[in-house]
Amino acid sequence: MIYKNYIKPYCDRFFALLLLLLFSPIIVLCTILVRAQLGAPVFFTQERPGRNGKIFTIYKLRTMSNARDEKGELLPDSMRLCSIGSFMRKTSLDELPQLYNVLRGEMSFVGPRPLLPSYLPLYTRREQRRHDVLPGITGLAQVNGRNALNWEDKLHLDVEYVEHMSFGLDCEILLRTIAKVFLRQGITSEGEVSGAAFFGSKWRAALYGAGGHAKVVAEIAELCGYEICAVIDADTSKSLLGLQAISEEEFLAHPNNIHTILLGIGNNAARRDIFSRMQNHGLIFPALTHPSAVVSPSATIEDGAVIMAHAIIQPHAHIGTGAIINTASVIEHDNTIGAFAHVSPNATLAGAVCVGECTHIGAGSVAKEGITIGASAVVGAGAVCVHDVESNAVVVGNPAKPLSKKEIL
Repeated sequence: MIYKNYIKPYCDRFFALLLLLLFSPIIVLCTILVRAQLGAPVFFTQERPGRNGKIFTIYKLRTMSNARDEKGELLPDSMRLCSIGSFMRKTSLDELPQLYNVLRGEMSFVGPRPLLPSYLPLYTRREQRRHDVLPGITGLAQVNGRNALNWEDKLHLDVEYVEHMSFGLDCEILLRTIAKVFLRQGITSEGEVSGAAFFGSKWRAALYGAGGHAKVVAEIAELCGYEICAVIDADTSKSLLGLQAISEEEFLAHPNNIHTILLGIGNNAARRDIFSRMQNHGLIFPALTHPSAVVSPSATIEDGAVIMAHAIIQPHAHIGTGAIINTASVIEHDNTIGAFAHVSPNATLAGAVCVGECTHIGAGSVAKEGITIGASAVVGAGAVCVHDVESNAVVVGNPAKPLSKKEIL
């Protein structure tokens, strides 16, 4: 944290100023050559998202003309790349003006490369972490293939850098970058001048569950861009999405390069146990949000949670790990929904309600603002909770009242 927030920014700006002075003759020479071959302007500028998605203007030396066809559309990149531009790309000289961005504190020497603003809504929740740090002139993806990598690998490396950023890693990346510039490796994909456009990731995932709840989760997952490649269920006679269910043991023995698990189990305790077991094997559980759900930007949603169609989650609500917010339910401001809890369809929780772990909130039920519903409690369908509910209690009615053990049985 000290390196990230204090040492690195000051080092970046110091060396950016030093290198701008050192390379200024080369930059001037390149601008003269670009002006002679391409005309004005000599710099390519474009808006890019930086840290926390904040937009800034990136600077590069121009490498392509603005030649257009008879319809007025730009010609392919390969037809617009000039000879001096080709040389600058191969040697990365076109990147030198980005030292100005580093000096301004908009970029770092090392970090995920700044991509286009249009890509922002296409990232998965994990991929969005690439914006937790300043973008870089070079990065982990650049020294491991640059544009020759596919998007899935490139974005994975960006997030890996964010998770392991350190002085040692930055030094390693800088040294490898210098070597690659001299060897001219990994500049573009084979047969391409520029890298392919990004249209969103399609992650390989396994769906845990083959019942009715799993069908709903599968549809949300596919709408979110996941490719379900395996179905896991204790009952291996079941099938879903044309895939025969396999046992947990069989999947763990042969995961087939699948690292993502989607929770399609409705039972709260079972979902918690599955999450714990599978997480111990290094598997990840992404949160899923149906595109029709309305989620406040200030709300937080933990791993493995599922937000279903038309659900509404208001500002500063917190949805715990593996929780289910079912169809058309309303989670008002400042709610806390515990891990592996289940809020059923059309339930409404007023502001500042706290729901405990593994609690089940029945369909169409209502909770008054500010109350606490304990862990592993059950709120019956249509119940109206106006007072706190103790852990492990079962409450029904309007107003909701606890059932005795005899009534529960």
